[in-house]
Amino acid sequence: MTTVYFLNAFSDSPHKGNPAAAAEFDTWPSDKELLKLAQTYAYPVSAYVVKKQGHYDIRWFSQTQEINLCGHGTLAAAEMLFIKEQICQGAVHFCSPYGDLCVEKHDGTLSILLPQWEQKEISEHDPILSLLNLHPQYAFKTRDLVTVLSSEEEVKQFQPNFDTLNKMQDHHALIVTARGNQSDYVLRYFAPKIGINEDPATGSAHCSLAPYWVTTLARSPLRATQLSARGGDFSVSLVGNHVKISAKVTFLNKHEFTAQEAIL
Repeated sequence: MTTVYFLNAFSDSPHKGNPAAAAEFDTWPSDKELLKLAQTYAYPVSAYVVKKQGHYDIRWFSQTQEINLCGHGTLAAAEMLFIKEQICQGAVHFCSPYGDLCVEKHDGTLSILLPQWEQKEISEHDPILSLLNLHPQYAFKTRDLVTVLSSEEEVKQFQPNFDTLNKMQDHHALIVTARGNQSDYVLRYFAPKIGINEDPATGSAHCSLAPYWVTTLARSPLRATQLSARGGDFSVSLVGNHVKISAKVTFLNKHEFTAQEAIL
């Protein structure tokens, strides 16, 4: 029997933040079994770990495929391990094909260091912006296409064209962002290419956004808010060449399943 944990990352409320499933295995099941399990529980992301000497290997799956560098899935996996080990604070080290990650817990808050992603400016006349009906103040690309809009209200009102987003060749996802009214900056994140039309709360988005906004606002740490239907709250800062993201993770429930259930 294996236990799947269900958690919300980037919120202290069960009704906000980004839901994730997390499970620990003794050895890796097949990719088919891992994907089927993610589809069975139908959470935006499922995070799977296997214990090694001094660390855990970690992988992440959406409902359609294996994905890379999922911040909220990593926080959920860490909180699962803290719960299982009955540890109130400490650190968990993860290794993945996309880099090593460390999650620390202190006073009920989890913090993770993610890489800063290099930015490349995009011309305001780039055809992709017209196709998406976007007229940003500034645009750049990292792994994702990032567009800086004029106001929080413009971010709220943006209506994505998912057919166009699905056809983007050079970008993993689209981020729209602006200075916030109550927080330092706001964002929305769209990734239909990996089966997530609009992500509720996205840790990896700040690999692109934190360097831009810390430089623009000339201060750190910053408070960020994701303007999805569920919403998410983040504290972000730059630490060397990394982005530090601090947030709450809420445990929801857990379910035991057999190996056979994963492949039915």
